[in-house]
Amino acid sequence: SEAAAIRQSDEKYEPVKLKQDMTKAAEELAFAQESVKALAGSSGRKSVVHRRAASRLLKLCRENGGVYIKVGQHLAQLDYLIPEEYTEVLSSLFGDTPQTGYEDVRAVVFEELGKYPEDLFDNFEDSPMASASLAQVHVAFDKETGRKLAVKIQHRGLRETSAGDIFALCSMVRVAERLFENFTWGWIADEIAPHLPRELDFLNEGKNSERAAANLQKTGLACVIPKVLWTHSSPRVLTMEFEEGFNATDIDAIEKAGLKKHDVAKLISSIFSSQVFLSAFVHCDPHPANVLLRANKRGKPEIVLVDHGLYRELDPDFQLRYSKLWKSLMLADLHGIKDACQSLGVGEAYTLFAAMLTARPFDEIIERSK
Repeated sequence: SEAAAIRQSDEKYEPVKLKQDMTKAAEELAFAQESVKALAGSSGRKSVVHRRAASRLLKLCRENGGVYIKVGQHLAQLDYLIPEEYTEVLSSLFGDTPQTGYEDVRAVVFEELGKYPEDLFDNFEDSPMASASLAQVHVAFDKETGRKLAVKIQHRGLRETSAGDIFALCSMVRVAERLFENFTWGWIADEIAPHLPRELDFLNEGKNSERAAANLQKTGLACVIPKVLWTHSSPRVLTMEFEEGFNATDIDAIEKAGLKKHDVAKLISSIFSSQVFLSAFVHCDPHPANVLLRANKRGKPEIVLVDHGLYRELDPDFQLRYSKLWKSLMLADLHGIKDACQSLGVGEAYTLFAAMLTARPFDEIIERSK
């Protein structure tokens, strides 16, 4: 009915608005279908309630944008804590985020760099190749070298509204904690509030990327981090050399590229382990769209790591305790696992924590210990 109304209207719909309406209609249809399926099961009623609540959260995130999409994406990754209906519904925020219109893109670039995109770059593409919660990326070419570039531009108005959004989010979480005894999600607000302003500063992101690149270069691992063009960068615009790659979880693309899944998994594990155990400077947003993959000249896997807005520095004490825990996990040292977990503040929930880290039941560790 919504699509019919659009056709009958004399209004000229912009492509972005049309896409949003079609997405909304598709979501409502999918929700109706899932509701029917869920009601057929024994736990159907609870599933329908969860999915209805998740759909409302999704709508809230999409309509408010910015900070709210960031929170929704964070919730979508908590599959070990919240019902799957929430993670399934909210996961759509990774691939279908709101886009900023081209006139607003031009305005942001002019406000930040003093010139419009067409004056700074060759063949600056009007439509973004990717859009995320805080920014979107446009393809362009360097006027001097002809090098293909990726220009990351912050959504207009986000810097101005983010402080209010964070305040509203934190305030409502605190109210919920007081009203509902079993509500224990305040830590999400505590995580996002201090770090989001850093993510909104693209100069900080550029510095993070260079530091991470220097650390990874020492390891010899096949990982590429796009180089920053500082002359065309500012707090809301980040220009980088364009690096090709596909999502590291795209199994079909991996097979088409002639790569072995085992080699890919080992490389990704090694890259992030080097950040945790060696450099103590850890990329904190490694979802599939930020961990790209390609084959190098030798036909081996090579990772392109992007989006360096949020990093966490680990202190030496944590590194040592965490290392002891993993050593104990590898050796199936039950006493060592318990001691290391208690030193990390996990307490008696060490069996659950070990299972979460290894993605295997604790019984498997017990069997190996024999």
